[in-house]
Amino acid sequence: MRSVRMRRGMSQAEFAKFLGVSTAAVGNWESEANGPNRRRLIEIADKLGVSPDYLIGEDFNASERSSPPVVLRDSTPVKYSYRDHSGPYWGATNRAPIISWASAGAAHAFEDQGEMETVPTNCRDANCYALFVEGDSMEPEYHKGDVLIIAPNAEPKNGDLVVARLLDGSAYFKKYTRIGAPGRETIRLSSFNERFYPPIDVPINEVEKIHPIHSVVRVFRPDA
Repeated sequence: MRSVRMRRGMSQAEFAKFLGVSTAAVGNWESEANGPNRRRLIEIADKLGVSPDYLIGEDFNASERSSPPVVLRDSTPVKYSYRDHSGPYWGATNRAPIISWASAGAAHAFEDQGEMETVPTNCRDANCYALFVEGDSMEPEYHKGDVLIIAPNAEPKNGDLVVARLLDGSAYFKKYTRIGAPGRETIRLSSFNERFYPPIDVPINEVEKIHPIHSVVRVFRPDA
């Protein structure tokens, strides 16, 4: 449990608030004084996008599906920092065009661009692209200014972070879950900031595209 929290860069109090439990409960779980019951463990694992066994340290090959690889950059404007082929971008084998679109907290249509700025990336998807995060629906994990690298040809799995585009032209950066029986399936798009952004359930026939997030280029925040 502690390793999951630390990877997310959250304090015990922040982690407890995110999970909807007390700080004391998180402290007890991490110290192994006691642990959550099975039902609670399943609820927590679902919220974090991992397996219950992963949370208790028995699934050593699992990874946090909802947490793509993260690269840190400083707050230098992206058009300068990404042209410096060094540091965290060294060894990049591809370049993803940065496309203008909606914030993570509200839906807007994708916008066609002319000449685009690009981001060095090791994503092998020939059609990969990048989007800036704006808004706070995915906080505390992702913030305005972070850059998403999207692999549109990958197959999304439950728990993945995705960019979902609907038939009405709106687009969302959310956590993906496919629910419901065959023929009546629904796509659930969830935010990390669930207090202010409840999950959105969309009939599958109203979804145009689901593109998984390959990685995230995060703005370095020394005070975070």
